[in-house]
Amino acid sequence: MALQKVIKLGVIVLKEKKQELVRLLHKFGNIQFVSKDDKENISNTEKIDDKLINDINQIKNALALIQEYGEKKGFADLFKPKKEYTLDKLEEFSKSTKKETAFLINEKRETLKSHESNLMFLEQNKEKYSKWEFTKIPFHISNNLIFTSIHFIAGNPDKFSLLEQKLSSENMPYELKTNQEGNTSYGVLFTLKEHEASAVRMAADSGLIVEYYDIDKSFDEEIAEIEKQIIQVTKEISNVKNEITELAEIEEELSTISDSIELVIEEKNALNKFAETEYTSYVKIWVAEKDSDKLRTYLSKNIQELEIMELPVEEEEKVPVIFSGNSFTSPFHAITSMYGIPDKGEFDPTPLFAPFFVLFFGYCLSDAGYGLVILLASIYGMTRKTIDKEVKKAMALMMYCGLSTMVIGALFGGWFGLPLDTMDNFVSRFLLSFKMVDPNKDALLILGIGLLLGVIQILWSKMIAAYKSFANGNMTAFFEEVLWFIYLGFFFPSVIKYAGYIEGMGWLYSGFLYMAIIMIVFYLVTDKSNIFLRPFLSGLKLYDTIGYFGDVLSYARLMALGLATGGVALAINLIAGIVGDMIPVVGIFIQIAILIFGHAFNLVMNILGSFVHSMRLQFVEFFRKFFEGGGTAFKPFKMTPKYVRVIKD
Repeated sequence: MALQKVIKLGVIVLKEKKQELVRLLHKFGNIQFVSKDDKENISNTEKIDDKLINDINQIKNALALIQEYGEKKGFADLFKPKKEYTLDKLEEFSKSTKKETAFLINEKRETLKSHESNLMFLEQNKEKYSKWEFTKIPFHISNNLIFTSIHFIAGNPDKFSLLEQKLSSENMPYELKTNQEGNTSYGVLFTLKEHEASAVRMAADSGLIVEYYDIDKSFDEEIAEIEKQIIQVTKEISNVKNEITELAEIEEELSTISDSIELVIEEKNALNKFAETEYTSYVKIWVAEKDSDKLRTYLSKNIQELEIMELPVEEEEKVPVIFSGNSFTSPFHAITSMYGIPDKGEFDPTPLFAPFFVLFFGYCLSDAGYGLVILLASIYGMTRKTIDKEVKKAMALMMYCGLSTMVIGALFGGWFGLPLDTMDNFVSRFLLSFKMVDPNKDALLILGIGLLLGVIQILWSKMIAAYKSFANGNMTAFFEEVLWFIYLGFFFPSVIKYAGYIEGMGWLYSGFLYMAIIMIVFYLVTDKSNIFLRPFLSGLKLYDTIGYFGDVLSYARLMALGLATGGVALAINLIAGIVGDMIPVVGIFIQIAILIFGHAFNLVMNILGSFVHSMRLQFVEFFRKFFEGGGTAFKPFKMTPKYVRVIKD
């Protein structure tokens, strides 16, 4: 439960050795810079070269374009080993002239955008003109007509009837030709020149739109011309994409250059953590106490002009938290961090909830076949050298969960939803030999076990809360938590006895009553409120009992999710069997497909559900009884490259 002790060190170095010190700290990795004190009158500002920022942006844009139009990567590519470099070797790539290729690729991007924009414009015009193709009118003749005007009108079909009524009421000679597409009609209106303005006004008053076109061909001729242009632009787009694909051969080197520039920028930012005098540079760092001697030796060995001193931690200063743990608890630190980081006066709760989380996950999934799949997949992933360390921790977590699921699933007789009771062979008899509970017949027992686990974890949380209060010297809170533990220890069995599941043992009710009286007296003595309100407020404190009872009922979700997993698996098997029997010849292949995709979907969805609900029980029903969080996580000065792997010298 202990956290690693973190100390603060001050490091003074000659100004010309500052860059070298940053690189050494980067190689060491397990340090965190202390934010510079605003009160310090010595400052240092390292500007990051604008060219570096421009280069990294150009490379990122180029890589995005290559990934979009280049050769698509398959699932197997995820497991390809990354190239390994030391920090010094990686930095050399930042000077590579190959990064100029990124600018060329981005020029192709701009050309591609221009062609795609032009293509979109042409397609929009084609769509717009195609609505008038029925007219067959050459537009250039409209400019030569002496007595006639032509108007192109669009709108709701009913509005055209209204327009015709208006034209007729004015005794205006006209000719109207229309064509309907969907809910919109398109019409060509011929009127005398002298009535042009009136006709346009009547169309607008009728709720129609008058459109104007500046072309010298008929619509079908214009569309034919546009189609030729579309073919040409499409070819140009294809050519540019091919050119980008040809440049994709440099993707790997550009990726490495991207990481190298990120390295340079990260170290430039680190230089701004230093304060400076005329001749020296000074920086404060956090480091785990167990690593401090190793750091002193490492730095002193490489830089002679160096002074390291331990600094006092100020009262209000937030010391970053480093978790300590073994191979079992370390994977669970990510879950703890989701809730919060331990603050002053708190301890690492990870070992206290990890066994419960694994147990609850297995209870929710409760299918040994699915557990076996998770276990084997996790072990395979952990053996791959290309998998990141943090990802391996997640796989270790899933390995524990898979093992728990296998054990609980075997005890419940769940193996991919198969009805083993109806089978009579060696395998089914062997698997059934582990079965102790039948979820379909003993649902109440499954529910009862889940609620019992809830009672155990709630009581466990009160013990932890009592320990925390004792360790922090808060004896009033310590006795309060101890009394709650004993009180709930009588309350929960009393509820079970009241429900008729416990015979005899009438002393449970007496114990519960006496503890309630003791609790009220305790609050009467310790409460600091108005003396006349104390009796009422002391009795009201016992109202929290309902909250604890509700917390225990939340553990019913363990049974609900467990039954759901087996029920869906059984349904998938039944559907696959029915389809296989109904369809001759190819039925077997469809059956196999249903089984594979159905069970894969059921597995993924129930892994997600089991993980979320198991985590919720820790966050809502367990952590909030004793764990507040509010601390700050230790963020080591260590590069995490995206495309390569950094190794030590």
